[in-house]
Amino acid sequence: MKSCQAIITSAREMTNNTTFSTSAGLSQNLCVDMLNDGQVFLQTSIINQYPQEFVETQIINVISGQEAYDLPERTFGGSRIIAVYYSCSGYERDYIRLQPRTLIEKDTSDSGYPFFYVRSNQKIYLQPIPLATTGTLKVLYYKELDTLDVPKGVITSQSGSTPFCIVTGK
Repeated sequence: MKSCQAIITSAREMTNNTTFSTSAGLSQNLCVDMLNDGQVFLQTSIINQYPQEFVETQIINVISGQEAYDLPERTFGGSRIIAVYYSCSGYERDYIRLQPRTLIEKDTSDSGYPFFYVRSNQKIYLQPIPLATTGTLKVLYYKELDTLDVPKGVITSQSGSTPFCIVTGK
């Protein structure tokens, strides 16, 4: 697989646009942004064709009286949840699938065993608010690919067996 820098260099050579600066040509940052946009487009196309790809699972401990839980890091699009399951005991056999609902249906005055959730502002809101202290959520979601970037430096030396090294800009 080619590195981000190799793709940019190759594209510059193919289009005879090898000269660039802050005032002329396409900047490195713009090229990287375009590559990241392309990666998101490709991942979206793959997910639409093969929905089982990029699926991850995260277990979240439920806290009694807490309504909102953060979505897992790097959730695709900041919100692509496939399913949310709740277990009042934390045991796999006790998971039940929670139904997704809208923000209008959210009611903070009710508490008990959750049977639905609301996704908003990169959070999952359990409804009713859980009372059990041993519960867990199992969240199935699409994981976003790592963001592309160009190298920022080169390791030129290492001092002994310590993790200290000298990095020079490139």
